[in-house]
Amino acid sequence: RLALQTSRSLRTQQRCFGTTAPSLRKILVALDSTPGSELAFKRASSIADKHDFLLLFTCAPPIHSEFAKIVMDFDKIDNTVQDAFIQEMQEHSTAIANAVKAKFNPMTDSLKCSFDWVEGCSSNGPRGEIVRMAEEENVDLVVLGSHGHDSTLERVMLGSTADYVVHHVHCDVMICKKPRKKE
Repeated sequence: RLALQTSRSLRTQQRCFGTTAPSLRKILVALDSTPGSELAFKRASSIADKHDFLLLFTCAPPIHSEFAKIVMDFDKIDNTVQDAFIQEMQEHSTAIANAVKAKFNPMTDSLKCSFDWVEGCSSNGPRGEIVRMAEEENVDLVVLGSHGHDSTLERVMLGSTADYVVHHVHCDVMICKKPRKKE
């Protein structure tokens, strides 16, 4: 099925760009612990060839004192407590990134192209980091999974990383949606 989708992608590229589709040399794959990331990894690795380079990007949730201000009056807390809280948040983010790497590392054995892991974390959250990393690394394509929020309320409250990336990144974006369940 993946091969069929890939051949459809190539036919679509040829229709849009002619027989000489623009070459993709550097592809940023945004990975987290969701099923959409697994699909994004599979799609990106299926279109990458031996001349391409995959940047496997993990981004933990934002570490920022603004988060703490929501939970507590951060300004009234002793600096050592603030530092300990921020340190704990950083350790938590590192643990998330390591878990994502552990999940995807076995899949990298089958890659036909070069790859490298990069990490990011900022107050902008994953979507801001994906855009920043795409710009910084001058990538040709960003590949990410869609969480597929089921309700309008979820989309409004949680926002859409994919939508943000599409509207703020300088290059092409491939959004990999999980197949709908057959009823």
